[in-house]
Amino acid sequence: MLPEPDDARWVESAGRGLAEGDGVRATFLHLLRDGADPDAAAIAVCVAAGSRREEAVDRLRQFAGLWDAFPPEREADGVDLLVLLGYFEPDAVLDDRQQAALAHLRAALRSVVGIPSGSAATLSTHLRTGRLVDAYRQLEHLGDRRWPGNAQFWAAMRQAGQIIEPDAHSENVGR
Repeated sequence: MLPEPDDARWVESAGRGLAEGDGVRATFLHLLRDGADPDAAAIAVCVAAGSRREEAVDRLRQFAGLWDAFPPEREADGVDLLVLLGYFEPDAVLDDRQQAALAHLRAALRSVVGIPSGSAATLSTHLRTGRLVDAYRQLEHLGDRRWPGNAQFWAAMRQAGQIIEPDAHSENVGR
């Protein structure tokens, strides 16, 4: 179970750091120097960056035991991993058009098996943070290599592409 951070203290400090132009990494490390444990620091920075506390805690659960993999003097490597995987980025609020595109991208994902773990993590972050064009392009690239004959995948991708990039994609999607 993740510890409850001293929200008022750590989030306020993280908010000041981010507002002053410190990056997520520097703000996290500053909180550690001030006495926050790594989970509390990560949650505080995530909340200060715009996520609800519950979302920050839920996302951090997938990294349970992360800090055990790094000695105390190497916690910066752990925060670098969290940055790379988009932990600190808030969930996007999508309009109806974007919601429709997201639904088609998720349908494309449900139609396949064998998504490489690195791609799965990146796709998850792209979809969660509303970077739908990036997700679409990544899926298109994967589809060309891994699922060229999956008609269900390409039908969903075609529908997503017509919403995301209507001028760039037509019936040519899905070789």
